[in-house]
Amino acid sequence: MDTRSAGENTKLGQLVEGTVTQLASFGAFARIEDGIEGLIHVSEMGDERIQHPREIVQEGDVIQARIIRIDPQRKRMGLSLREMREDAPPPDQETDT
Repeated sequence: MDTRSAGENTKLGQLVEGTVTQLASFGAFARIEDGIEGLIHVSEMGDERIQHPREIVQEGDVIQARIIRIDPQRKRMGLSLREMREDAPPPDQETDT
């Protein structure tokens, strides 16, 4: 995983789009852009406890996530689907125009 520019072009709390590249028992890896991947830990996939990431995502899925950790020294980035959802307005609330 090469995240050499992760600290330069991204910031904590930023919403990013990525493609799920690999599933593991502890989470899913997503490519944010060429050369930059992040981990979505199972605890950051939703409010309910899940047994395996495949319950939420599949390889090849395009996801929206929030950056919750950036570790340029270790070339790692932490992503969250759960925090992404918390900021979204409830689907039954519509604005009047």
